[in-house]
Amino acid sequence: MSLILSVFPWTERGLEKFRDEGECMKKFLITTGIVLIAAALILCGLWFYLSKKPAVPSDYVSKTQTGGEIEAKYLADGPDAVSVFEQKVLQNFKKYEIFYPPNWWKRIESTRF
Repeated sequence: MSLILSVFPWTERGLEKFRDEGECMKKFLITTGIVLIAAALILCGLWFYLSKKPAVPSDYVSKTQTGGEIEAKYLADGPDAVSVFEQKVLQNFKKYEIFYPPNWWKRIESTRF
């Protein structure tokens, strides 16, 4: 009970214990600061955990069973081969990966008017 009164000095018994308003305000500010710091640490930890967890498993396409024709069509790999271009970048980023069909320029030129 004394812990509750020391944390919440504005309660009736707490006001008797802390007659000095400066002491009461000091306790309130310390308690508020501790709560805010704890909340910030919890949010940072949660953000760090979620940023490291992949949104989709790596074997999602092979293990997923579709419920219909449309899902099967758009989940499957396309008929084209895929080329990858990797570019290292500055700062702490790992790299840029660009996936594209190898004959993409020929397709663009053939569709021009």
